[in-house]
Amino acid sequence: MQFPLVGSGNKQRLGREDYEAIARHYNVPLAHLRAVVKIEAAGSGFTWGGLIKALYEGHVMYRNAGPHRNALVSRGLAWPKWNRKRYKKGTRAQHDQIAKAYDVAGDHALKAASYGLPQVLGENHAMCGFKTAGKMVTYMLEGEIRQLDVMMRFIKATGILAALRKGQWHKFARRYNGPKYKRNRYAQKLAAAVRLYKRSPDHGLTGGGNIRVESARQKQPDENVRDVQRALNKLGYGPIAADGWSGPKTSKAVRAFQEHHPDLANDGIIGPQTMAALDMALKHKAHKPVVEKATGLASVGGTAGVGAAATAVTVAQGLPWQVGAIIACLVVVGIVGLVAYRWWFKDRFDQEEAKAGFAEIGLTIPMKPWADRFGDGSQAEG
Repeated sequence: MQFPLVGSGNKQRLGREDYEAIARHYNVPLAHLRAVVKIEAAGSGFTWGGLIKALYEGHVMYRNAGPHRNALVSRGLAWPKWNRKRYKKGTRAQHDQIAKAYDVAGDHALKAASYGLPQVLGENHAMCGFKTAGKMVTYMLEGEIRQLDVMMRFIKATGILAALRKGQWHKFARRYNGPKYKRNRYAQKLAAAVRLYKRSPDHGLTGGGNIRVESARQKQPDENVRDVQRALNKLGYGPIAADGWSGPKTSKAVRAFQEHHPDLANDGIIGPQTMAALDMALKHKAHKPVVEKATGLASVGGTAGVGAAATAVTVAQGLPWQVGAIIACLVVVGIVGLVAYRWWFKDRFDQEEAKAGFAEIGLTIPMKPWADRFGDGSQAEG
């Protein structure tokens, strides 16, 4: 194996015909395939210099080291547990680490890195149909379409090809990304990407698979853009004409929304990540009337209580959804407590009034000693 690992085939971006060929071969809807590449893949398989994208994993090297473990550990090329601080920056540095490990452990070292567009680990070579990690890497060096084929082999081997075909995104993401997939909204992002590729015409997409933001590039209104515009208006980032044409006003509103969501790039680009975040924000907004009805704020708490809850929910929408949910819950608990206290306080006034009435005919009723400090009911209500 010669280092650095330079591509030997077509290094250009995948074209529509490449996606169509792979989709036909694996009997997968084209939009589903493109969605997975958009959300799960590295964006491209090679650097501008032609090096295959790679990430060296020292902890993976540790478990694949065999008799070479001590030598690799002593050279700082293997460690027992995952450690973010030990990653080198840049593709060239990653290739250097693989080369050093290869000098010690041969093909074992190629198992310890993930490669290309799908970032499939070399140790998964057998499940992808290759006798050695070296043979898989050589195959992936021939071009991005080969890398996409390896990704599909991996998906088939892990038993989630059927979920990909049917669009069962929670099942797919759980297996592909692990049990914590919900933290990054992978299922929602995949669903949004499918909607993007099904409804947006090719000329309305950039090379990276996002909706173009320049109106001049569109030849007809885009239904995805229209959905985004409607969502932004509902969330208070408008007013924008929901006409399906992406222009400066839409881009400005998208940037404003992204600014309130730190997990999004503030670039004004309408892509699956932004679309998924908009869907989630609308879902949280739809819960607000249910909360008001459940707490009875409209009839008991009064207009001020409803306004406070609505304001809190609106503010919470600009934060990560976990923080927003906590804030909304705290506000609801606080308002319910206030309503209960007002009810209790009114009950004390009623007792005071009853006490005064009974006193006129010479009767008394038991009261807590500190209740008198609130004065009579007429003063408190006035």
